[in-house]
Amino acid sequence: MPEISPNNGPGSPQSPGRGPFEPLQNEVRSIRTTLGLFFDNPEEVFKSIYQDVLALPPEERFTNSVKVFREAIREEVGSLEAAEALSDLDESDSHRMNRRLISLSEELIEALLQEVWTTRDARPAVATAAGLTAIRVGLQYLEEHPDVPDEDRKQIISTLLALMARIFNLADLEPDEVEVDEILQDFGYAVYYIEDATEEGPDFPNPDEAAPDEVRDELYKLGAIIAYHNLNISVGRGAELAGMSRFEFEELLEESDIEPRYGPESTEELYGDGVGLIDE
Repeated sequence: MPEISPNNGPGSPQSPGRGPFEPLQNEVRSIRTTLGLFFDNPEEVFKSIYQDVLALPPEERFTNSVKVFREAIREEVGSLEAAEALSDLDESDSHRMNRRLISLSEELIEALLQEVWTTRDARPAVATAAGLTAIRVGLQYLEEHPDVPDEDRKQIISTLLALMARIFNLADLEPDEVEVDEILQDFGYAVYYIEDATEEGPDFPNPDEAAPDEVRDELYKLGAIIAYHNLNISVGRGAELAGMSRFEFEELLEESDIEPRYGPESTEELYGDGVGLIDE
């Protein structure tokens, strides 16, 4: 459990230059270091790929990024045959890779949710956790539905790759270069396209049709639900993360089949007892 002190609770000063996505940036830099073992010039490879992906319009980025990545791998290894050999995994290899990606997404989500304990305005972090949760749901869907239609499979994987491109780009930015609304918009796209591929129809608003503020607010609500489900926080803190009144958040929890817990009534009480992640 994380230890909370008066010096690192909500409202406390953040470290110089610290941005709302710093936990995610740090995790991704570590991942890139590992992936760099497979390429001669990893920084050039990563940058070239994510720039090509981010240059696509959203409707292509979240449905056809697979094509961009395959082309990049082909160019890197020198031939289409070699690229196909690299991607020619048997069923057990595919399941192993899928489970590793699920595990990785869970690690990133947990790192982001820790911001709820250390940062007053943790809404960008929990909104990002909502987008990554959608990715995890998509990967689990592939794991549980081996006969998923090819078009849905391609959309789920393309959404994963599109979000990876945004995250890898984020890892190269300084805090003052981060466009929070642009990043949250992409996480909104991720939720929409994963729901579109795994359900009869998406409940999340289509970012192409909804106002950016609506997409952002819906991500805040999703992130607050995820934080409330996974962390021992009060209804009041959950409402704060969701940007709603306490009563509205209680209704949202009930709609999500989550029973409200009535714990600490004040911020001091919430952050003074060192509570942390619930053991599930």
